[in-house]
Parts: sequence; structure tokens; C-alpha cells
Amino acid sequence: MMEPIVALKVYFEVMKHGSFSAAARAADIAVSSVTRQVDALEASLGTQLLVRTTHGIRPTEAGGILLERAKGALGELEDAFSEVRELNVTVQGKIRLAAPMTFGRRFLAPVLVDFLTQYPAVEVDLSLSDSYVNLAQEGFDLAIRVGKQHDPDLLVYPLTSHHHVLCANPDYLARAGTPTSLADLKQCACLIHAIRDLPTTWVFRVDGKTETFFPRGPLLSEDSELLFDAACAGLGITQLPYWTVKEALKSGRLSQVLPDFEVISHLGDMVYIVTPPHRRESFKTRTLRDFLLSRLGHVGET
Repeated sequence: MMEPIVALKVYFEVMKHGSFSAAARAADIAVSSVTRQVDALEASLGTQLLVRTTHGIRPTEAGGILLERAKGALGELEDAFSEVRELNVTVQGKIRLAAPMTFGRRFLAPVLVDFLTQYPAVEVDLSLSDSYVNLAQEGFDLAIRVGKQHDPDLLVYPLTSHHHVLCANPDYLARAGTPTSLADLKQCACLIHAIRDLPTTWVFRVDGKTETFFPRGPLLSEDSELLFDAACAGLGITQLPYWTVKEALKSGRLSQVLPDFEVISHLGDMVYIVTPPHRRESFKTRTLRDFLLSRLGHVGET
């Protein structure tokens, strides 16, 4: 299918250089492509635009009118394209970003402050929710997602690791005892993270074997921050992402339970940045994406 602007530019190049072959060399394309574009332009207009002579080529009356009238318009169009490209190079405008609640509260705020300080012409519209968002339908430019990505249409960029640990407040472990096996764990109060459409079982790899544990306890919630606070308060043992409990483990507010057991998350072992499959990603979105990748890649590290 002919694109009129491309065909028109090719026609101008032919007239400028005086031959199809010279125009092809200048544009670094095949002569057959030049011929095809000019033929298609003539067919769409229903008239001949040039004639070949022994001295080269010359425009017909219709071709002369097109050269005279369209040259200025084509120049203005090129200026408009350049202006749009310049907007794309300058980091400015609104970016819509979606992220999980806990991850966003814990890590995004300071990073976005630095980003917006560095790029003051940008406005970030941030949505924090643990609900699934459809980027294309809801108009988001990018999102941070935890776990496996099942949408094949999205562009996926690994951000950081997402492994889970069992942990509890040291005072709780002093009262209830520190479990050393799954049999011991059955006697403990479990604080259970209920993620929509996923099982609430805890899965471990122990000595090369996969073991499934059915936790029971006083609290089940989809809010990981609530479970974190409950664990710190000594209510029981919980299973949460390492990046959620890392600082509490370092400070001693929480202690890891069954550290030799590998916890297998139902969500998967990575956090990702995802973007819609636009043919051309805007410069502002790419800039924020790369900024997040550089600043948040460490949060899941042990």
C-alpha cells in the first residue's frame, strides 16, 4: 500500500536529482522502489506526473503544479514532525504509572521524588493498587507487577527478585517456640496472605522435595502491610516477600523462621516493569522505566 507522503517525497527526490537512479542513490533505496512509489502516486492521482526524454526527465503540467503547491506543504509537514520529535526528546508531560500497594509505598516515593526533581517538566500520575490493571484499556504508560506475567502482548522488563521468607517477632518465638520442621509449624499461629485467585498454601522445597503446607491461624488478609504489622506485634508467623521484611530482619524486629527451607511463591520469583506494546515508546516513558530499573533493582537482594 502506498503512503502518500513517502511517495510524494520520492517524487520530489526524482525531480531534484533528475533521474530515478540518482534519487535511489540519494535515498539509499532500490531503483525499483523509487519507480514503484512514483507509479503508485500517479495512479492515485489519475494522471502522469513526469515524462522521460533523451535529456532526462521533466514534469508534466500536473507534475509541475504538484511540485509548486506541495513543496511548501511538505516542508511544513517536515517541520511539524521535527517539532514533535523535539517534544519526544525533552522529558516532559504526564506519565501514568501503576504499582502494587506495598511496593509502591515502600520504595516508589523516594525514587519518584528524585525523578521529578531531575525532570521537573514531568507529571507522574501514580495508582497504587493490588488489583490487576489493564494497561491499554485504562491508559497506563507502564506498571510494576509482582510475579509471573501472563499477558503476551506486554513488553516485560525484569526489575528485581521476589523471594519469600517465613518470619516472626522474637518475642512470639520465645513464647511459642521456634519451629524446626513443618510438623512444628503446624503448632504455630500463622498469619496468612490471601492473594486473589491464588491458593493460600505455603510451598517449600526441602532436601530437593516440594512440600505443601496448609497454614492455620488467627489472621488472613490480602493486605501484606497489615500482616507485617501483626507479625511485628507478635501475633504469629507470616510468609512475606523479602523486600517487605528486609529492614525488620536487619533491625531484629523480626527473625527468620525455617531459614533452610526454600519458600516457593505462587506468584513467581521476580518483580517486573511492564509496558503496552506501542510501536514507539515515548521518550518520557522510557526515561522513567530506565530510572526505575536503575534505582530499584537492589530491593529484592539479600
